[in-house]
Amino acid sequence: MMNNESNWISVKERLPNKNGQYITIGNNKVVEINYWNKNLYKVDNYDFFDKKNKNGFYNYDSEYGHYEVTDSVTHWMPLPELPKELR
Repeated sequence: MMNNESNWISVKERLPNKNGQYITIGNNKVVEINYWNKNLYKVDNYDFFDKKNKNGFYNYDSEYGHYEVTDSVTHWMPLPELPKELR
């Protein structure tokens, strides 16, 4: 089995430089795919009305809308490339 520990990037070390989806984990040790955006207000100015020019991780729930998860994320990594057959 491969050791992937080196692929995790601490949010204290750096944050993503591009908007998109990332694999994240927090102190709860639950691995999730969340979105990153450099300006949460542009994602949804209703749910993130107070987040103008604030970056962060977020997700979406069909019942509750967008919600921020920035404070619960401790580490992140880019998604892997798709298999050749699916590109």
